[in-house]
Amino acid sequence: MDIDDKEIIESKEEFINSSNPWFIISVVVTLVVILLLVGNLFYSYYAMNNFDSKELTLQKNSGKLMSHIHNLKLITLISAHTGDLTWEKNYIKNKKIVNNNLEKISDLVAYKESFKMIDNIKENKKIILKIEDQAYQLISQGQKKEAVNLLKSWNYIKNHNELIESTKNLTNFVNNHVRKNIAFRKKIIFITFITVIVLFGVLIFSWYISIKTWRYNIKKRREKEEKIIYLNFHDSLTDLYNRRYFMQAGKEELERADRYEESLSFMMIDIDHFKNVNDTYGHVAGDNVLKKLAKIIEESVRDVDIVGRLGGEEFGIILPKTPISVAKQVGDRLRKNIKNNTFKFEKESISVTVSVGIAKFNQHNMNMDNILHKADVALYEAKNRGRNCVITYKNTQEK
Repeated sequence: MDIDDKEIIESKEEFINSSNPWFIISVVVTLVVILLLVGNLFYSYYAMNNFDSKELTLQKNSGKLMSHIHNLKLITLISAHTGDLTWEKNYIKNKKIVNNNLEKISDLVAYKESFKMIDNIKENKKIILKIEDQAYQLISQGQKKEAVNLLKSWNYIKNHNELIESTKNLTNFVNNHVRKNIAFRKKIIFITFITVIVLFGVLIFSWYISIKTWRYNIKKRREKEEKIIYLNFHDSLTDLYNRRYFMQAGKEELERADRYEESLSFMMIDIDHFKNVNDTYGHVAGDNVLKKLAKIIEESVRDVDIVGRLGGEEFGIILPKTPISVAKQVGDRLRKNIKNNTFKFEKESISVTVSVGIAKFNQHNMNMDNILHKADVALYEAKNRGRNCVITYKNTQEK
C-alpha cells in the first residue's frame, strides 16, 4: 500500500483507547449527590413524623403527668379539709388522666434509662393512690381530721415527693432526649449540607475537567482524522500525493478535459540508476535524495499541476490545460534543474539525472491506465536513448 498502515492503525487505536476518568468521577459524584439529597429528604420526612408522633407526644404527656399528680394531691387535701365529697369526681377524673398518661408514656418510652423512672413512678403512684383512697373513705365517714392527718403522714409525703421527683426526672430526661435529638438532626442536616457543598465543588471541577478533556479529545480526534486522510492520499516519505490520489485526480482531469475540450498532458519521471545510489551510499541517502528531488519537482511546476510519487523512484505529474509541446518544455526545465542540483548527504555529494516520458490526452486515451501506459512507453524510450532526456509518446518511434 502507499500509506503507512501501521501508523494509521495505531492512531485509530489510540483514539479508541483514550478515556476520560473525570467524566466517570463526575457521573459518580452526581449520583452520590442525588442519593444524598433523596436520602436526606426521606430521613427528614421520617424524622419529622417520628418526632411529631412519638417524641413530642412523649414530652407532652410527661408534662401533663406532673400537672395532674399535683392536682390529685391538691383535690384530696381540699376534700379532706372541707369534708366535701363532691371533689371526689374531680379526683377520679384526674386519676384517670394520670393513669392514661402513664400508660402512653410506658408505650412510647424506648430508652433503658427511663424504665427505672417509670417503675418508680408506678410504685409511688400505687402507694399514694391507696393512701388517697383511704382518705376519701375517712371523709365519707365524717372523719376529716383523720383524713387530714393521713395526708400529712410521713409515708404519704415521702412517696408523694418521690413520685414528684421521679416524674421530674422523667420529664427532664424526655426533654433532654428531645433536645439531643433535635441537635443530632441539625448536625446530620449540617453535615449533609457541607457534604453536598463539597461534592458540588468536586462535581463542578470534574465537569470542567471533563469538558476540557472532551474538547481536547475532539481536537486530537480531528488531528488524527486529518492525519489519516493525509496519509491515505500522500506518500509518507516525500509528502507528495500517492498513487491512489494521483489516479483519482487523473480520472477527474480526464473527464474535465473531455467535457470542456481542453488539452491535458501526463508526465512520468524516473531517476536514472537510482539503485546505484542505494548500493553506494545506503538507503538513508537514497531516501534523502527522493525527498529533495520531490521538492525540486514541486518547485518546477505550477500550483495547479498535480505531482505524485507512483512508487520507488518513479514520479508522475498531471498538467491540466497544457498541450504536449508545453509539457515537453516543462520536462526539459525539470530535467535540467535536477541535473544541475547536487544532493548533499552527510559529507557526500550525490548527482542524479532523470528520464522523462510524456503522453497527452486524446479521444483514444480516455482512461488513466491507457494514458499512463503511453507515458511509461515514452519513459522507457528515454532510457533506451541514453537516459537524462525527455521523450513524448508521439516521438517514441523516432530514433
